[in-house]
Amino acid sequence: MSAPSFRVDRSREACDRAEDFLREGDSARDEQDLDSARFAFAEAAKIARHLKRPDLLTRAALGWGYMGAGAGVGIVDYDLVALIEEALTNVPKESAETAVLLGRLATDLYWSQQRSRAIELGDQALDMARRLGDTKTLLIVLMYREWMLWAPSNLRARLAVATEMIEMADPRDWQLRIRGLEYRVGASLELGDIHQVDEDLLEMANIVRRLPSPTGHLERYNVMRTLMRGEFEDTERWLALELAVAERNPNIFATCLGHKVQLLFEQGRAAEALSILTGASAQAPQIPVIRTAVASISAETGKQIRASSELEYLAADDFARVPEDWNWIGTMALLAEVAVRVNDFERAAILYRLLSPYSDRSVTLGFGEFYYNSVSFYLGMVSTAVAQYDRAEGELETAVRFNQRLGAGVALARTRAAYARMLFRRETNGDHSRAIELLELARRAAQEYGMNGLLLELEQLEQVHLLGVNRSGNLRTHDGIRVQPAAFARDGDMWKAEWLGQSVHLRPMKGFEAIRNLLSRPGDDVPIVELGQIMDLVLGGEAPLDSADRGDAGPMLDAEAKQEYRARLRELHTELDEAREFNDLGRIEEHSRELEYLEGELRRAVGLGGRDRRVSSASERARIRVTNAIRAAIARIEQYSPGLGAHLRASIKTGAICSYRPDPGVAITWQLDLGPIDSLNLPKT
Repeated sequence: MSAPSFRVDRSREACDRAEDFLREGDSARDEQDLDSARFAFAEAAKIARHLKRPDLLTRAALGWGYMGAGAGVGIVDYDLVALIEEALTNVPKESAETAVLLGRLATDLYWSQQRSRAIELGDQALDMARRLGDTKTLLIVLMYREWMLWAPSNLRARLAVATEMIEMADPRDWQLRIRGLEYRVGASLELGDIHQVDEDLLEMANIVRRLPSPTGHLERYNVMRTLMRGEFEDTERWLALELAVAERNPNIFATCLGHKVQLLFEQGRAAEALSILTGASAQAPQIPVIRTAVASISAETGKQIRASSELEYLAADDFARVPEDWNWIGTMALLAEVAVRVNDFERAAILYRLLSPYSDRSVTLGFGEFYYNSVSFYLGMVSTAVAQYDRAEGELETAVRFNQRLGAGVALARTRAAYARMLFRRETNGDHSRAIELLELARRAAQEYGMNGLLLELEQLEQVHLLGVNRSGNLRTHDGIRVQPAAFARDGDMWKAEWLGQSVHLRPMKGFEAIRNLLSRPGDDVPIVELGQIMDLVLGGEAPLDSADRGDAGPMLDAEAKQEYRARLRELHTELDEAREFNDLGRIEEHSRELEYLEGELRRAVGLGGRDRRVSSASERARIRVTNAIRAAIARIEQYSPGLGAHLRASIKTGAICSYRPDPGVAITWQLDLGPIDSLNLPKT
C-alpha cells in the first residue's frame, strides 16, 4: 500500500533505523511472532515521532495493527489505539491508509466500552474502502468488519462477508485468504454445515503446507475435528503441535489451553482441567468465557460454591456482562449447564429464553475452534431440570439428529446420556426400555473414545435407576422386585455409608441424622419440624422446637454455624496470605472467592451492631436449617460415594414436609442401626 507524500527528514541514519524496524516487524508478524512484531513497530513509531515523519508513523501503525498484532483477544491495546488516532491526524481524509486505520481502530475499540463508536468507525471504513475500489484495502477492511459483525444475530451477514473475502483474495496473499476461510469455517460450523467446514479446512491445509513454518490454523482446527469425532490420540498429537506454535504466538495460547481443558474433561481428568483454568482466569479475568469454564468444571468436580459464585457474577442484569461476540453462544450454553448443576432454576430460565432463538445452531467458541454440542442439547437439559419432559424430548431428539449429521460422536454420546436421564425421570410407557437402549449406546461410544468422565456419569445414572442390573442385563430379583443392600449408620465416631458393595467412612455432619431418619421411613411424609427435633435431641443442640410455635423463630444462622463460618474465615485469611507470599494465582483466586461467599453469608445473617437477623416462624426456621443441613450432607456424601449421593439427591424431597421415595421397582434393604433415635419420646404428628 503506497504511503501519501510527506516532507522528507534529512536524518538519514535515523530513517534507516526506522525502516529496519518496520521490516523486522513485517517479518516477525508474517512468522506469527507477534511479541517481536509489536516491539519492532513500537520502536519504529518512536523514531518516526522524533523525526516528525507522519509517513513512517502511519506505516508503523498499519504494520502494528495489520492481521491482529495487537495485545490479544479481549484486551484493548491502548498503545495501538493512541498510535492509530495520532496517525489519522496526518493522512488524507479519503485514502487507503485512512480506511485501513479506521477499520483497525474499530477492531480495537470493539473490546472497550466504546462499542457503538467502534461500529460507526467500521461502517465509515467499509464505505470508504468500497469507494476507493482498491481490492487489497477492501479485503483488509472486510477482515476488520467481520469482527464487528460477530454476534449470533449476524450469522448470515458474517457468512456473506467471509465468502466475499475468499472470492476476492489473491491466492498469493495467503494471510487474507486464510482469514476469510477461518471466518467461514466459524460461521458454517455454527450453522451445522459440516461439509462446508471440511471443504474450507482442506483448502486451508493446502495453503498452510506450502508455507515455511506452521501458522497454528491447521493445528487448531484439527484439534477441534478430532475432539468432535472422539479421536483422542490424534487430538493429543495435534495439541502438541498447536502448543509449539502458541509458544511464539500468544494470540492462540488461550485457544490451546481451552483445547487442553476440553480434552482433559472428556478423559475424566476434570480436576487437572480446573487447575489450568484457575491460572488462566487469574491472568485474564476480563474474558467471561474463561470464568464460565471455571464455573463449568467446578460444578463438574463438586465445587458448587465456586460454580455458583462465578454464575452469580456473570448473571448480573440478565447476563449483560457477556458480550455478544464469537463466544456468546458457547458461554451462555455452558452457563445454562452450570445453572442446572447448581439448581439455580431462575437463572436457567433466563438462559433458556436467551438461547431459544438459536435452537438450530451449534454451540461453538472462537472462530469455530471449539464445538460442544447443539444448542438444543442445552435447552433440553434445562427443560429436564424443570420437569418440562415433553419439551425436553423434542429438544434432545433434535440434538441427536444434529450430532448424527455432523458426525460429532462425543457430543452424540453425551446427548444420549442426557436423553436417558430425562426418560428415567419421566417414566411414562416405554420410557424405561428406551432409556436403557440410549444408555448402552452412550456407554459403547464412551468406551470406544475413552470418555472416562462420561463413563462415570453413566455408572452413577445406573446406580440410581438400574440397581441390581448387571452388564449382561440380568436382574437380581426377589418376587419380581430388584433387591439392593445398602448401609448408612454410625460407626464409632464416624459414619459408614455402603452402596453397591463400596464402603466409605465420613466425618459426622448434622444433616446425617435427618437423612438416616428419612431412610428408615420410605414413602412417609415427615414434617420438617420433626426432623429438626431429631437433629437437636440426638446431637444435644438447641432446645427442641414446638411445631405449634408461632413466635420469633430465632437467627438465620445459629451460633454453631456462625462459629464455623468465622473459624473458616480465619483459616482462609491465613491461607490467602501464604498464597500471596508464593504468588500462587490459582490459590489466591480460589481462596478469595470462598472468602467473598462466606462473608456475604455472614452479612446476610447478621445486622447492624452484630445483631442476628430473625426469621419469621419456627416452621420456617426449621425448614431453612434442616434443608440446608440435608443438602450439605448429601453434597458431602456425593464427594466420597457418587452413586449414593446421586440416589439421595434424586429420592429425598425437602420442604415443609420431607420424604424419601426411592424407585418403587427397587427394594433397598437399609442397615441403619438407629440406636438412640428409637428411644426418643417424640410427639406424634
